[in-house]
Amino acid sequence: MRRITRSERRWKARVGAAAFVATGMLLPARVAPAPAEVATTYREAISVELANVDVVVEDREGKPVQGLGREDFTVLVDGRPVELTNFAAYRFDAAPPRAAAPSASPAAAPPAVASPATSPAAEPPPAATWVVYVDFSRLRHFARVEAVRQTRRFLERSMHPGEEVLVVGFDTRALRVLGKLGDAAAAGRALEGIEGRAAIPGQPVALDADPIERAANEQEFELALQLQIGAFRDLLSIVDALEGRVALLLVGGGMDLSGVADDRRGVLLGDYRRLLERANSGRVTMYSIYAGPDRFPPVGADTPKDQEPDLLTKLDADVDAPTPEGRSTLAAFAEETGGLSFVSAKDLAASLSRARDDFDIYYSLGYRPPAGSSAKRQKLEVRVRDERLHVRHRRELRGRSPEQTA
Repeated sequence: MRRITRSERRWKARVGAAAFVATGMLLPARVAPAPAEVATTYREAISVELANVDVVVEDREGKPVQGLGREDFTVLVDGRPVELTNFAAYRFDAAPPRAAAPSASPAAAPPAVASPATSPAAEPPPAATWVVYVDFSRLRHFARVEAVRQTRRFLERSMHPGEEVLVVGFDTRALRVLGKLGDAAAAGRALEGIEGRAAIPGQPVALDADPIERAANEQEFELALQLQIGAFRDLLSIVDALEGRVALLLVGGGMDLSGVADDRRGVLLGDYRRLLERANSGRVTMYSIYAGPDRFPPVGADTPKDQEPDLLTKLDADVDAPTPEGRSTLAAFAEETGGLSFVSAKDLAASLSRARDDFDIYYSLGYRPPAGSSAKRQKLEVRVRDERLHVRHRRELRGRSPEQTA
């Protein structure tokens, strides 16, 4: 008899609960005899809403900085400082030190000396879930093979016990789960299955037959982009169901909006912007891996963003572009959620170690949002006292609906 894994139990519990609520079925309450005399006490319920932002702090060389305390951080919401209500520092230790055996006559402990800026001891971070999303639109064969191979090597070397990986792909027609939620070995087998193939196993769609480039007219071009955007929207629905922090590795070639008719471009830009907003509504950090057209083979994985093809510079001036010029649509997801951008290259697996560091050493800051701001988009900015340090975090936070928080 097959053993049910923790992840399967978790998914079944969530799906079962959702189905039960959706059907509206309520169990009949058991009637108990009324008590003779019960004193009634009235209490006023006060709902206090708190928000949280995860923060990575790096030095000038991109190395994570440890040992900071609550007093080192300032959080601004829509430009206004807010009070920190909670603070936690996380650090993963591969081999935590063993506790010393107690001696028969322990020596007296020396008095504790408080430092001027005492910071709490770092706690082990909770296990994260990693999602690999391969968007086969606009991918190039050699870049795709390299990106998938390097991503597989990274996962096999870097996953911690208790962490799970989900592999999802978009085959230019529909979103498909290529590897169920499992350990790094299972994810590696799923990625290896698509590493050198010309199509997703069991699907006749050629991965290099880009429907966007083959579009005969603007209508076909727009339809291909709508499918691409819809698949990413479905992906975010899957991510919303995962517990805790999520690292999302995006392998693709971005979304080219330049071929859309002028009167329709604003609509697709609005859809794209809403994807960015939704990505910011949960605890997902995205890491983009560009493997599309105009990739420069000689560069390394940490290519400067100005060398990555800009897919938004041709937008009309009167259109509210979701990202500044100089960033592709793929890289924008990474920057907006506090992640990093990479390019498919032979050193990608090593460069992805920075993503591993982001989930091993970071800070969690809790704060109370300003009154009336919980239902709208909140622009976030986190500052550290030492201006030589660099901070990464999501750029904005949007209040979650009751359906999202249920």
